Amino acid sequence: MSVIEYDVIVIGAGVAGLTAGSWLSGQGLKVAMVTTGEPTACLSTGCIDVCAQDDNPLQGIAHLPAEHPFHLVSDTAIRQALNDFQQIMIDVDMPYTGVLEKNRRILSAIGTFKTTCLTPVTMQASPQNENEKIHIITFTGLKDFYPGYIISRFQNASFSIYNAGVPTTMGIAANFEDDAFLEAFILWLEKQNIREDKIAFPAVLGLESAMSVKKRIEHRLERPIFEIPTIPPSMPGRRLFNGLKDHFRRKGGVIYWGWPVVGVEKAGRQIEAVMAESRG
Repeated sequence: MSVIEYDVIVIGAGVAGLTAGSWLSGQGLKVAMVTTGEPTACLSTGCIDVCAQDDNPLQGIAHLPAEHPFHLVSDTAIRQALNDFQQIMIDVDMPYTGVLEKNRRILSAIGTFKTTCLTPVTMQASPQNENEKIHIITFTGLKDFYPGYIISRFQNASFSIYNAGVPTTMGIAANFEDDAFLEAFILWLEKQNIREDKIAFPAVLGLESAMSVKKRIEHRLERPIFEIPTIPPSMPGRRLFNGLKDHFRRKGGVIYWGWPVVGVEKAGRQIEAVMAESRG
């Protein structure tokens, strides 16, 4: 049995674990993370919710029941945490937009709206009501994305279908990393004679390059575009996870993948060691 010493062991590689681990590493501590695999962040919309009970998240928290755990965290701490998160995502070239004082809505894959606080910049232009004029792009064979549902809720919407050669979100996103594919796609878009004010896409505009893909399409089409989160697997959720993971490693953190925790050694209430099962 090998023994490796760290100042802190973080169990789980979710958003909470990665942000906590990054902060601790930034304080000069030697931090390790153990995880059995990819976290649920990869299944999420990639957005950051605070409190959807009110248009102002802080007001929403203030009106929660007195026993709610959100009351254990000050407004100042929440604000600092969101500011730190947004700076991290800027540093990994995946910026987020939004402010703590104002919730916003993003369009879902079935045409309903989800209330959230911070969104990837690729969702910044998402409509805030059903009166906006949008054109939806979908892809041949893509499951769990329903332009017909969206159009039924919007008075001024239409859609087009592009054959990307693959039917999965991951496969299409990988295609968008290829410059030749992107150029061919933009040329096709330009021929569609789209008249609506905004263009919507399922969230497949690249594995890691969604920002640059978005900018390039907007420049050529001369109008804002936005991604709509898809039913899992979620590219925005995966980008969020990868961005936080890369930041944690840049700070000096170490991740042990596929190492389930099987026990701990304690002295009273103090955990002194964590035992994990390695694959070899």
